[in-house]
Amino acid sequence: LDHRVRHVDGGSSDEDNLAPLCRHDHRIRHLPRWEYRPVDQGAFEWRTALGQVVQSRPPP
Repeated sequence: LDHRVRHVDGGSSDEDNLAPLCRHDHRIRHLPRWEYRPVDQGAFEWRTALGQVVQSRPPP
């Protein structure tokens, strides 16, 4: 699980601040200027370092 607001920055471990990212996505999440937000059950919208917006969905 990933803390959307990092724990060291005061983010809680409450369900609202946790996201089930895979190892690959978790690594990307910590790259400079990459952001994500949940948009649906298990789906996320990502903003890349170049400002592109893409969506990821879990496999069926």
